[in-house]
Amino acid sequence: MQGLAPGAPKESNQAMIEAPCPAPLSLRHPWSWSVVVAGLVAAAALWGSEANLALFLTINHAFSGTFWAGLTIFGDTVVALALLLPLCWRRPDIVRAMVISAIFAALLTHGIKVLAAMPRPAAVLEAELIRITGPLLTRSSFPSGHTTTIFTLTGVICLLNPAARWRYGLLIFATLVGLSRAGVGAHWPVDIAAGMALGWLCALLGVHLGRRWHGGLSLTARRIYALLFGGCAIALLAGYNTHYGVAEPLQYLVAIATLALAAPDLKHLFRGDGSG
Repeated sequence: MQGLAPGAPKESNQAMIEAPCPAPLSLRHPWSWSVVVAGLVAAAALWGSEANLALFLTINHAFSGTFWAGLTIFGDTVVALALLLPLCWRRPDIVRAMVISAIFAALLTHGIKVLAAMPRPAAVLEAELIRITGPLLTRSSFPSGHTTTIFTLTGVICLLNPAARWRYGLLIFATLVGLSRAGVGAHWPVDIAAGMALGWLCALLGVHLGRRWHGGLSLTARRIYALLFGGCAIALLAGYNTHYGVAEPLQYLVAIATLALAAPDLKHLFRGDGSG
């Protein structure tokens, strides 16, 4: 997204601040619920079945390695929030919805993890059967937090861009990030399916509840978003630990790219174009 030219009048910037954001997809639209339903159906089919183990071993052996460790960091909360930095000025509706969605996602994910208390693959399988990339995790498997995070972000963006033709590509990317959790040996397929459904459900909540929070689009709100997500990008540059050392170059690239893309618009946010 490109910022306004340096010489653009303040009236143009004020108009952008006050311009209405596009309405989200209707709750009756298939895109609103199809991902949630697909995830729940898959999770129900895999829960307690031998297919869950067989599918994990297939994915773990086919999708292990540096590439999948790189993909998996996009489900890290700090990485996902840093990606929102370039949107703080132009699409604060997306940022507002993601803030609300992230609160629901964090509470529900950690709450379900405690209640389910499901062991991770490394706690169940013999060492020679599993390929581990990154940390050795043994507890709190269900649902996958990384999958929940990437599907929350994907859901918010897709639901708030009704005419977008690239939604399928974004959904495929999110699915690959989810599969990478089995690839690095951290999660069962049932965890991934549940995270997919939970993340999209949290996105729905954030998008539709966010439209009731009118203050979330003000200049002051955008500045707060920029400080928060800019801090996430800077943390990535400062060596934030995603626990996947092989993905560090990608981590730095994400941080640099988000800061560079956001830089032109950040000038408008912090030099006072418009009113808070």
